[in-house]
Amino acid sequence: MRSRRWILFALWGVACAFLVIVGIIAALLMLRGRADAIEQGRTRAILTAAGAEAVVNRTFLGIDVLLAGLADLAQPGGDEHEATDPQRSQRLLVDAVKRTLFVRDIALVSRDGTVVAASLPTTVLSGLEFPRGFVEATFEQEAPSLNISQPTESFASREMVLYFARPFGTLAAVAVVPLRQLASALSPSGMGEPLTITLERDDGQLIVSEPPSGLPAAQRVAQPLHPEHRDGSAHIGLGRIDGAPALVAARDLLHGGLVLAVSIPMESVGARWSGDRALVLTVSAILVMVILSTAGVTHWYIRRLDLARQAIQDNKDWLDQALASIRDGLLLCDSEHRVVAWNRRFIELFPSLTAVLKPGVHYDVLVRAAVQAMLPDATDAERDAVVRRRLSDHGSGHSESEYEVRSDLLVHVTDAETPSGGVVSVYRDVTSTERELARSREAVRAAEEARMHSIATVCRQISEPANTALGMIEFVSRGRMDECAHRYANWAREATRQVLAVVDNMLDMSRLSAGAVQSASEAFVPRALLDDVVARALDTAAGKRCSFSVRLSPDLPDSLWGDARRLRHALFNLLKVVCEHGSSRTIEVRADHELQGDRQVLLRLDLCTAGAGAVDCTRGSSSLREIFRSLDPSEPASLALELSRKVAELTGGGLFFDDHAPSCVSFKAAFSPVAELPATADRSIGASFFSVEQLKEEK
Repeated sequence: MRSRRWILFALWGVACAFLVIVGIIAALLMLRGRADAIEQGRTRAILTAAGAEAVVNRTFLGIDVLLAGLADLAQPGGDEHEATDPQRSQRLLVDAVKRTLFVRDIALVSRDGTVVAASLPTTVLSGLEFPRGFVEATFEQEAPSLNISQPTESFASREMVLYFARPFGTLAAVAVVPLRQLASALSPSGMGEPLTITLERDDGQLIVSEPPSGLPAAQRVAQPLHPEHRDGSAHIGLGRIDGAPALVAARDLLHGGLVLAVSIPMESVGARWSGDRALVLTVSAILVMVILSTAGVTHWYIRRLDLARQAIQDNKDWLDQALASIRDGLLLCDSEHRVVAWNRRFIELFPSLTAVLKPGVHYDVLVRAAVQAMLPDATDAERDAVVRRRLSDHGSGHSESEYEVRSDLLVHVTDAETPSGGVVSVYRDVTSTERELARSREAVRAAEEARMHSIATVCRQISEPANTALGMIEFVSRGRMDECAHRYANWAREATRQVLAVVDNMLDMSRLSAGAVQSASEAFVPRALLDDVVARALDTAAGKRCSFSVRLSPDLPDSLWGDARRLRHALFNLLKVVCEHGSSRTIEVRADHELQGDRQVLLRLDLCTAGAGAVDCTRGSSSLREIFRSLDPSEPASLALELSRKVAELTGGGLFFDDHAPSCVSFKAAFSPVAELPATADRSIGASFFSVEQLKEEK
């Protein structure tokens, strides 16, 4: 909890630091933008002032040079007292006016203000109205120079004009310049922001301004500019017209007492960077929102992560408790066979792994350490074999194996693959289980032996009296008796034989079921064995009114190796059941064999009712499959049939039915071939095809 608080404190501390940085950067950008705007305004004012100064000086010099060139008109022949020729002067003045664009009219004026000659005839007639003291100030100059008047309204054109005068003895040349024409010359081209250009005297008296100020002529526009502020640099001061804060750049003109000033209002300077300031503020606000939202989302995510981590820890605690409560040892490895987790029971089963068991260790290290503890006295080769076996089982992902960890501990290991490719291994202590299973197997074996002993006892107690009775019946049958008594003796003999057959079947079935089969393998001749079985079946079939037809394959092996006694018993039981329960009077027996490799011969005996190869084997009667299925399990025939099936299965065969011939049953049993029949074996074989009548005749 404290760690989470420190993380949140650090988060919001960093967010606040970023906010401060954004604020500082925004302030610096705005200050820098304002400074750049002011610097651009200064540059603009300086350049405008320099350009306007050049224009005004050039204009004034042009007018001064023009007026200075009229000295010959004012002093013909260089004599001040010589009279001026008006006509000649007018022509020359007209030519002079044509040589300049600024001057509208040029006149020669005497000391009393009378127009002696002018380029315009109307000027000579009406005269010029000069500002007070202008003419006197022109002639009173110590050194002749250009004198500029205040703006004056022209009597002829009713517009504001300026008079430029230069004295030549008794006369002075006066040029009339429209004020608007001079103002247009002062106006800079490509003006980026509003500015004011003023032409004023050094005492602050306004001569002309662009744009026009609307102030009366000869009115002071502001405080006179200090000489150190007329160096051409831009200074922050008061505007020359409205007195508002502005950038002012002033320069002295060539003609003494004249000052050119350029004023750019600070309001217009600020308007240049107001857009940049709005952009900086907008971007700063967006950054602040992003920082705050990021900090808020991170705070929420940290809180959710903390809750998830707490839930994971709780689940892990529950999982650890669940794993600890499991009685089996658990070990989980990832897809690269590195250890991920285990429970306490695993440590209890393998205490020697405590030193090496940790997350991330390879499973091979655990196996080698465990095998070293399990087999301390074994050789390296033996340990490597056990290690390879365990790694192979673990790598397969689906195996079960058992290992003796100690003399008193047997562990059963089950490996299962996880969906991610890992392996979970379950280690179960099966020592007590194996002991219980051993005791249970011993008890089952003892019970089976007791059951077999009891069955054998019962069978012996039944077979001994039955054999005695059978012997007595045979003895009595040899004596003289009538036909009825002889028939009764035959019935008694047959019943006794059936009892003995049932007893033999019960005894063999109990042995087969218990697995206590003692095989007496020997070499035998298949043909002779089949002849004997069929011959024995003849006695049983004599009273059933059924006949046998036997077909033995000429390719039957001469000799086989196996339990001939059980095979003879099984075949006899099968023939007897078919003869007793089959609905047909003709039973066809066909014998053949199949090779299964070099060491196995599959002996096949087919029993078919209603004639071999018949299209309709049943001929209206039930098939052998239905007959065998309908047998009552308590009947002796069912026991005999089951005994035949078990004998066939013990040899790798069985009883089979053909779907296309339901009235045929196949008995298959596998035996080993014999290269040469021993001399003691019976080589007698029966006919390849014979019937019951032929066998009776041979007997």
